[in-house]
Amino acid sequence: MRERRARPRTVISRQALVHFRGQRSVFPCHVRDIAITGAGVRLQEVHLFPLEFDLSFDGFRTTQHCKVIWRDNYFCGVAF
Repeated sequence: MRERRARPRTVISRQALVHFRGQRSVFPCHVRDIAITGAGVRLQEVHLFPLEFDLSFDGFRTTQHCKVIWRDNYFCGVAF
């Protein structure tokens, strides 16, 4: 399969949290790979999720705003 990403990604396999605008809760996720411009994210407890959300690796001391580019069930590719 031909690689279509503009930038190569690094495999990291890390837990993170996501927050959806208008929600009081945060949800766990698993980040499989990451680059400067995006990441591969698997949401663990959410069946429906919006096209934009905030991602944090450090308990929301810092966040990265994400836009979903593609999705396949619970896994999605996001752009920062």
